[in-house]
Amino acid sequence: MRKSLWIILSVLFVTVGAPNAHAQIIMQSGETVTGIDNLTIGTLGTYDVTFVVTDSPTITFTDYADTTTAADDIASALNSDATFPNTLNGETYSLVPYGLIGNNDYAGSIVTCNTQPVNPCPVGYGVDFGEALVGASDDFSEFTPVVTPEPRTSVLIVSGIGLIAFTLLIQKRRARGLLQRT
Repeated sequence: MRKSLWIILSVLFVTVGAPNAHAQIIMQSGETVTGIDNLTIGTLGTYDVTFVVTDSPTITFTDYADTTTAADDIASALNSDATFPNTLNGETYSLVPYGLIGNNDYAGSIVTCNTQPVNPCPVGYGVDFGEALVGASDDFSEFTPVVTPEPRTSVLIVSGIGLIAFTLLIQKRRARGLLQRT
């Protein structure tokens, strides 16, 4: 096979296998960070994270390791993309829950300000990896899974066939000496 055909096939292979990329976006109003859109959490997927006060978070992780990964990714996103000083929707911490313990108490990791003063947080966030127990109506990180649309396979197949046909046409014209010169 010719080099150009290999290039086309490799581009098609990469295009079919690659998911749509989304950049994470820090949702910030003045000094208040309200959430993070399109945050990729380890191998768990992509989530929209909202910092809220609630008595019952909608998603709790089933494994403490996943909770610490999520908290660490939230802190990293805030430290790299948020403007400081800021608060997390009115507070200086947010709980990433992984289990309900007793009367609306949740265990999990806490994303918290690294330095004093803590309200607003002046320079950055860290993670308290110990098991934190936080009661009802506290500050939680709400997670909403982001649905990543699959690329249109039919469009990719048609464009791939078209590119292959174009390459074969060029090769045929080159063999006959019919290529136009500029």
